[in-house]
Amino acid sequence: SPQEDERFLHEMRKAHLTTMPDWSRKGVWKAFDCIRMTLRLDWRQVAFTNLARCHEPSGPDDPLIRACQESFPLARLVDAVNARVVFLAKAGEVGRSIRIPGEEDERPLVVRYSNGWSGMRDGLPYQVWVPVQVPAIRSLLSDVCVG
Repeated sequence: SPQEDERFLHEMRKAHLTTMPDWSRKGVWKAFDCIRMTLRLDWRQVAFTNLARCHEPSGPDDPLIRACQESFPLARLVDAVNARVVFLAKAGEVGRSIRIPGEEDERPLVVRYSNGWSGMRDGLPYQVWVPVQVPAIRSLLSDVCVG
């Protein structure tokens, strides 16, 4: 029912907000947290999703991502939340194969980087490329970014 769906979403949001400080201490989430903090965004101002992999199954997640994109395409989520900027943390062919309509016109701006610890983009770790990207991103988010 719509009420049960709303209750479920409320509980999921609450759980994610509670656990984000733990998640953002490592891996791909650490790079994203740096981006978020540099832009001075609160966790409530971002929509986030995992392309396929949580803690299970172990091993490469590429087949799972491909399968999930068939049933739950990222483009549909981007459209539903009217995203202006998308940070896509997935390296390799699978990451490049995920298409976001409007990306070629930078509407939304899609910032792709590797999903490893270093958050590499164009050969640079996130600590280097994030500050370079901030002005362009802030201009797109001027109504929600502080400072």
